[in-house]
Amino acid sequence: MADAHKSAEYSPLVATDDQSESHDDVELAKPCIFAAFRNRLLIVSIASLFIVSNIMCCLLGAYFGRSTSPAVDLDSECSFHTSKYSPILGEVGIKYTDVSFNGSFMRQNIYRRPASPEVDAAWEALGADYRPGIVSKEQGAAAGLGSRHVQRSDKFGGGFFVNVEGLHHLHCLVWYNPRNVTPFPDFNTRHKCKNFDAIREWAKGIQPHVYISALISSTLSTRSSVFTPQSNSGLGFV
Repeated sequence: MADAHKSAEYSPLVATDDQSESHDDVELAKPCIFAAFRNRLLIVSIASLFIVSNIMCCLLGAYFGRSTSPAVDLDSECSFHTSKYSPILGEVGIKYTDVSFNGSFMRQNIYRRPASPEVDAAWEALGADYRPGIVSKEQGAAAGLGSRHVQRSDKFGGGFFVNVEGLHHLHCLVWYNPRNVTPFPDFNTRHKCKNFDAIREWAKGIQPHVYISALISSTLSTRSSVFTPQSNSGLGFV
């Protein structure tokens, strides 16, 4: 009786065919799932490595490219972009600096004093009395000069007689009448200015010595030997 009860209590369960197949499927699926996960992890790792390596290459390329390439001269780039061609751009090199203007009419300076040798010397030092200089025919043509502008005879070296426009404007300053004082705006302003002294020195340096003596001569033959016959108009500006 006891054996029969024990046998009935502990009789093993016999698996059906469906359960066996399901268990086999699970066992077979485990390696496939692991392989798929491993492949996906490998793809993600390769993609991440590719992205990181590209970023590093870009950063290193930018660093070494900037350290080995010449620095950009913004003053030069700006002057060439915003100015009409002039030999000054290449031969002087324009620089920009911030300058505070003291334009008060109440501020006295050497340029506002009554005529005297000291005042004349101050204006001459600014380049107000510079004579026309010489630039080559190629430079003159690039600046828009042609046959109608005054040229130097080829036997003296050729080229165009030119004035630096800013220096020429010194002759055209507005005259101030101290007897008629009226309200005026405040000229104490800040400006972005070019390196005037360097430009003035360049204009001083291009003045030829040969033609200066000819200009002060009153003989027509001397003047004709300096100027070309086709020069029948005014001086050019650069």
